[in-house]
Amino acid sequence: MAEVWISDAEGRVLGPMPLEVVKQLAAGGHVHDIRRVSNDGKRWSTAHSFPELVPFLKSQATPADAQVQQAAKLRAQLSEFRAKPVHQVFQVAVGASFEVHQTAFFALVKRFHPARLPTDAHPDLRAACLEVFTFLGTLMAGLELQKRGPVTPSPAFTPSPVPKRLRPPAALPVSYRLGDFVGWSSGAERPEATVRVSAENAGIFLDHSLANFASGAVFVPSQYTVALGTLIELRLLFVNPSREIIARGRVILENTGALRKNISGMGVKLVDLKKEDKQFIAEFLGRIPLDGRQPLRF
Repeated sequence: MAEVWISDAEGRVLGPMPLEVVKQLAAGGHVHDIRRVSNDGKRWSTAHSFPELVPFLKSQATPADAQVQQAAKLRAQLSEFRAKPVHQVFQVAVGASFEVHQTAFFALVKRFHPARLPTDAHPDLRAACLEVFTFLGTLMAGLELQKRGPVTPSPAFTPSPVPKRLRPPAALPVSYRLGDFVGWSSGAERPEATVRVSAENAGIFLDHSLANFASGAVFVPSQYTVALGTLIELRLLFVNPSREIIARGRVILENTGALRKNISGMGVKLVDLKKEDKQFIAEFLGRIPLDGRQPLRF
């Protein structure tokens, strides 16, 4: 009869003992929280890799197991999305305007942004989030191509008294890709922008001559612009290491992207950045090698 070793959550080892004895002990509640099993006491596998033990481990699912199950649910949801027309995916009325679709997109897609996951998230869960995010972004980009045209200013972006404009420049395509995701949503008092920050796009803090971290500002790439002086809320999602920073900022400059080589967006002066958040950003930028990103052109 095959003998095995077992180990619990605290690393304690019991064995060798016949596998049938382990099953009897587990069924009788005499051993708890079996995490690893070995055939020789040297090479270990998860308890769930031993089919004979799985029926006795249902109540001992690990966080990784739960994340794998969550990934499966996300892919099932993605299959449902693929079978629906666009308006049903974003849960808007048939014939709704592009602006309504776009607002619904940003409200929905942020739930699937991989940057919201903990750094130790299971790779399968991270991959599933990316699959859903990419599908929704592609769907929205396709809708943009179909409905591109003059955009009526949305009340969600109406600062006091009235913004100069809120429209995408006609010359530049809109992007809903993960790497340069900037999501706008409606706040109770002011527009809100969610920006994913990685080593690759850290130039939003470094490359602009006026809107840079040294001057207490950041350049927010976006096809949308609001009036100079508008107060907005920024939600910065940093990747590797993961951190979320929320701060208010005031629009101090704008670039409408009239020149195709330039980046469309706005410079935002940070007005209430906490000391610990400022230190985190400085350390984040300091760790990026010069060849670790593509400089932005302004």
